[in-house]
Amino acid sequence: MSTHEFADGESWNGRPIARKILDAEPRGRTVVTGHIVGVDRVFIGHSASGRFVLDDGTGQVDLVFLGRPRVAGLSLGTCLTVEGTVRIEDSRLVIWNPLYRIDEENDS
Repeated sequence: MSTHEFADGESWNGRPIARKILDAEPRGRTVVTGHIVGVDRVFIGHSASGRFVLDDGTGQVDLVFLGRPRVAGLSLGTCLTVEGTVRIEDSRLVIWNPLYRIDEENDS
């Protein structure tokens, strides 16, 4: 991963950062950790893209990687932390091209 660090404060450009999917709001910044529970290949325009459903126990958000139908390391069950701006599409929360970090499983 790059040298980017996830937002660790309480706000981003003066707006609160959601730490649970349940608290995510459209056009709001979100930093959440969860597991991939769904994997799909979707077409946006003429471009194949990957859609991964992330579940953190409070809700689900679709992670869409434009032009990347596969993303190395992301598969069913993978635990990861993502950061991005949430949108609503077809009544679902979506983050396009999120920053992400694959995390070790934490059983504590």
